[in-house]
Amino acid sequence: MTVYISPNPGKEQAVATAQQAAQLLLMQGATVLMRDDLNETCCADGVQYLPLEECLLRTDVILTIGGDGTILHEANLTLQYQKPILGINIGRCGFLATCEVDEMEEKLAALVRGEYLLDSRMLLYVRVLGEENWEGHALNDVVVTKGRLQQAIEQIFIDASADLGNMHGRQRQFSLGFIGLVLYYIVMKQETSKREDVQITEAEIEALVHQFMHGIYS
Repeated sequence: MTVYISPNPGKEQAVATAQQAAQLLLMQGATVLMRDDLNETCCADGVQYLPLEECLLRTDVILTIGGDGTILHEANLTLQYQKPILGINIGRCGFLATCEVDEMEEKLAALVRGEYLLDSRMLLYVRVLGEENWEGHALNDVVVTKGRLQQAIEQIFIDASADLGNMHGRQRQFSLGFIGLVLYYIVMKQETSKREDVQITEAEIEALVHQFMHGIYS
């Protein structure tokens, strides 16, 4: 079993958790890979540090350290390699990241033994006809909104990029992704509460914003 670990550098616990996960996997006889640019910031004995493409070609499973935003980011980044992803949750919300830190020893041992089931997620190909002719992939859902809402949220990301950087001209993509995250959260809350008239608190909104921003800066 070969496992590629991808920690979210925007989270304080990510490096320590990644190092702990690496040692647990190595103790179980797994081969552990990380990107070569993490050799100094996330150094762990026994880990092989390789270029990202080589990691993705060689790995059997991708292990993300972060939250749901980290999984979504990694899924889009590694789409062509079609590797299963297991998320260790150190974020506030964990619908997709189903392994908590205190469960790592048990669940990573089961992973190496092959004692797991794959949960397939819907992957959509999207193409917008018109002058821009945009196309891309989405995990689980695609959001079609009225222009004003999307434009307002896109402007928030444009303003944030001036201070934070690292968006590489993808402010529109991120704004659509954030709308999708909010709608997904609402659907999940409706399903768990068995009600349609759910409300989202300010604390939940703050958690969603933190989760999504960590996904961008992973």
